[in-house]
Amino acid sequence: MALDGSAKSTVDSVRRWMLTEMPVPVPPLSEQQAIADFLDKQTAKIDALSIQLERVIALLEERRINTVTNAALNGLNPAACTSSHDLRRWGASLAVESALQKMPSHWELHRFKAVCTLRDERNVDCVETMLSLTTKGMLVDRASMTIQQNPSEESIPKYLVTRPGDLVVNPMWLTGGAVGVSTIRGAVSPDYRVFEIDKRLYPKYLHAVLRTSPYFDQYRLYTRANTTFDRRVQQDVLDNLPIPVPPLEEQKEIANYLEVQTIKIDAVVAQLRSVIGLLSERRATLITEVVTGRLPVTEEEGWDEE
Repeated sequence: MALDGSAKSTVDSVRRWMLTEMPVPVPPLSEQQAIADFLDKQTAKIDALSIQLERVIALLEERRINTVTNAALNGLNPAACTSSHDLRRWGASLAVESALQKMPSHWELHRFKAVCTLRDERNVDCVETMLSLTTKGMLVDRASMTIQQNPSEESIPKYLVTRPGDLVVNPMWLTGGAVGVSTIRGAVSPDYRVFEIDKRLYPKYLHAVLRTSPYFDQYRLYTRANTTFDRRVQQDVLDNLPIPVPPLEEQKEIANYLEVQTIKIDAVVAQLRSVIGLLSERRATLITEVVTGRLPVTEEEGWDEE
């Protein structure tokens, strides 16, 4: 029990006495109405602009995945897309069939299990940096994450070691984007899967292929339902996933092209998100200034000019 009589808690909370003792300004009703009308008008303008920017971001993100899909599955020369591969022998891969049928005929096609070998190296010495796989396909230090669930001491030796160039998959969140090639060394959850990539594949190219829209559609077909256990993609079905394998130099050209293009798009998206953040701050500041009387509502033109 705290000195003020409130209960101790690991999470701060607002007590009733805090609300009842809080001073509240009460201007005349006519001023209250004027303030409400003014804020409705001004915040509506800010909200409308934020919505427009969110739509632009959505279009850019759609353009990003389309750019990755077209280059990774069709190559950089669309005129060469005359595939002669018969995908019927690959089994249940309906979502990627139409896309792979358009790939260049000189590309090879292999099953996932033929080009990705499951690793089982464990963090037995407990010296590896704890990593987490984001839905953007990036491996990041768990300590850098705002929200994280720290592993228990007894589970740390069971964590899987991943090295730069390894493919990492979270089968529980594969449909949400948790698949990507690691650029750093560390240890990931034993619930993940870590694969060594065959020399016939350029890791950055495989990263792009597995993050195209047809492959995300295929992951969803592999799941039984969107529940905790049913959305897990089983390894036996992933093993038969068809993977395009262009000549190695062509893979590098595609990966380098995509790196340049996606960096450009990501930079614009980041700028727009920064503007949305500034608009949110301005909205909050406007409300504070008006309700505290520091900005009289009669000075609407003055606010617009700032």
